[in-house]
Amino acid sequence: MPKRAALRKRERQERADAPAPGALRPGRRQFFCRACGVSVLATDPPDGWLRIQLRDSEQERRNSKAFQTVAMVCGLRCLKAWATTTKVVKA
Repeated sequence: MPKRAALRKRERQERADAPAPGALRPGRRQFFCRACGVSVLATDPPDGWLRIQLRDSEQERRNSKAFQTVAMVCGLRCLKAWATTTKVVKA
C-alpha cells in the first residue's frame, strides 16, 4: 500500500509541473499594448505595464473571477491614449 501512495504522489507532482496545454512557451506569454502595439514575450507583465480590468458581476456569480481584463498598456501615456479612443460599454 505505501508504494501505491508514493506512486500517486509522484504522478500528481509530475502533472503539476507540466505546462498548460496550448501554452505559447512554458512559462512565457505575449503581452500586447492596446494603444501603441508594442508586444513583449515574458513570464509576467513587464514593469510599468498597466492592466485595465472591469468588474464583471455575471462572472462573479459563476466563479470567483470577478474582474475581466479589458486591455494592457505599456505606460501612462498609452493609458491616456487608450482611454480617449476607446469606449468601454458594460452590457
